[in-house]
Amino acid sequence: SKVIFDTRAYYNDVKMKNSGPIPMEIGKETTFSVHWSVINVSNDISGTKVVSSLPSGVRWIGNVFPSNEKISYNERTNQIVWEPGDVLAGIGIIGAQREVEFQIGVTPQINQAGQPLTLVNKSIFTAKDTFINKDISLNGEPKDTQLPEDPAVGYSNGKVSKSENNSDSTAQNQ
Repeated sequence: SKVIFDTRAYYNDVKMKNSGPIPMEIGKETTFSVHWSVINVSNDISGTKVVSSLPSGVRWIGNVFPSNEKISYNERTNQIVWEPGDVLAGIGIIGAQREVEFQIGVTPQINQAGQPLTLVNKSIFTAKDTFINKDISLNGEPKDTQLPEDPAVGYSNGKVSKSENNSDSTAQNQ
């Protein structure tokens, strides 16, 4: 089966309200919603699983949508596991793609000024094509705070602000 696995992230999200300064500021937490999605073009797949981890300095908030998705977070290892189970042929082609979103928070440190921050490390997608009985494995790239999918953030607002004392009016107006 041809399977497409994608990782996107948003500050402006319809289903989850995020907060904090954009561009990010040193010492102030900004939250983001990370979306994992699966599109399955041809054959049914089973045992579908996505495994990733949060880099140090990124906090799992615990908000998940939809709330009934089988997703877990291990505080000790920072590992995230999503198990969507069986994904039928045509999901994402005929009808909606299979998707989960979860909320994380980042608090930039002084040494991160002027840089984008990694929100989620590399993700590994695994499943079995049930028609030909073959294992499928895909690697998703790490996702950072430069978000072309979110026009309010994009590339320019996806880096930590270089000034240490930004105007407090930004936080008060949010």
